[in-house]
Amino acid sequence: MRFVTIVGAPDGQSAGPIPHLGTFAIMLSRYLTKAETLVINNAKWGAGSVRPGDIANLAAFRSISELTLDHVCFATVSQLAQLVSALPKLRTLFCDGLTCNQSSSVVMSLPLNSPQLRDISLWGHMPPVIHDFILRIAKRADLRSFAMGVHFEDISSGKIHMQELLRACAPSLQDLGLSLNLNGVNDKSPDIICQELDINILKHLTSLRLSSWCFLEDNHAWVPYMLSSLGSSDITRLKIHFHIGRNDRDERLSALLYRLETENELSEIDKCLSQSKFSNIKPDKLEVGLAFSTGGCSPYEVLRVSDDEWAKLVRGKMPLADTRGILKYACS
Repeated sequence: MRFVTIVGAPDGQSAGPIPHLGTFAIMLSRYLTKAETLVINNAKWGAGSVRPGDIANLAAFRSISELTLDHVCFATVSQLAQLVSALPKLRTLFCDGLTCNQSSSVVMSLPLNSPQLRDISLWGHMPPVIHDFILRIAKRADLRSFAMGVHFEDISSGKIHMQELLRACAPSLQDLGLSLNLNGVNDKSPDIICQELDINILKHLTSLRLSSWCFLEDNHAWVPYMLSSLGSSDITRLKIHFHIGRNDRDERLSALLYRLETENELSEIDKCLSQSKFSNIKPDKLEVGLAFSTGGCSPYEVLRVSDDEWAKLVRGKMPLADTRGILKYACS
């Protein structure tokens, strides 16, 4: 068995407690000697509900290298720090929708032991205290890959110290994934956005993934602007996705397709990628795609858009990349 999942409550219900964590670790670790991934899902980690000693027992799972925390509520950020530190071979941390009842940050005083952590992914809205903890990890670990979904207002307001996080990752980071939501942002000027998200400092990137959330009035000029400011000349893989959410799907898709047909954003991306610093992109490793939040439905059923229709639009707007044979299309 490679996956071990601990569930506080079934999906669709309020998060439930996991007081059995320590018992589970002691009883099963000797039988699950090849477990690689620990998943904690829809769980509430109340104050005192899980003893520090119980968390420490997770160290018995010496083969676990990946930890997934999916909609977990912590009473304090120290619980998260103890959990991460308890897994001696942890290399990958995936977080989606974490919450924490602690408002003030005392992150710098927390003990932390994560010497092998190399890959962090953060998705969903999370409180500043969680981001402060991740920043501390980034300052101490040699991260190779970092991915994050973020609303720009959280960056511009100072809730998330994104630039400090990028600086902390810069010495070792090779793969960056950024999903940016600009809904409700008043000033969407690409220079303003890229001042707060300066990737020129990331000199060692070989892979870059950019996703732009699509709303009716949005533009996506930040994408070519950010590409033009890239500081690495070693990019071999590049993904650019336009993300359509669950609400108002048809209207959002129509607005996006009309904009990409009539404006120059794809053409600007194509022009930018003709620069010498993007000359190392390998065949079929430039992916320009549509990403859909479909609630379990196929995107073809929901939006009735085909790969061929999307490919025709992208190919027409990006002839330079198409000629190089690096262009790939995706609807997912």
